[in-house]
Amino acid sequence: MRSEAAFTYGDEWFWDRSALIVGTFFSRNSQTHELVLQFEKITSRSNEYIDHKPEALYLTYKDVLELKKIISENEISQVIMKINKQKAIEDDFN
Repeated sequence: MRSEAAFTYGDEWFWDRSALIVGTFFSRNSQTHELVLQFEKITSRSNEYIDHKPEALYLTYKDVLELKKIISENEISQVIMKINKQKAIEDDFN
């Protein structure tokens, strides 16, 4: 899957709009399984000489369940509502 990615170098943020993310399942034994996320090198679009190679992420079953909860439509909707509520409060003061 290709996704947008960002990294910092010094005080600046750099973006790559087509970073490759590969997800695989890894079984250490018959009871222990992990989701492994691997990333290709992320190259800055504004400066081709600045790049970053993220390390692989190993997510346990518990981590995967938590991730699934965090990215659920319900959770995302709640976060959007909180952001909009905070924005409305800030707009009242401007």
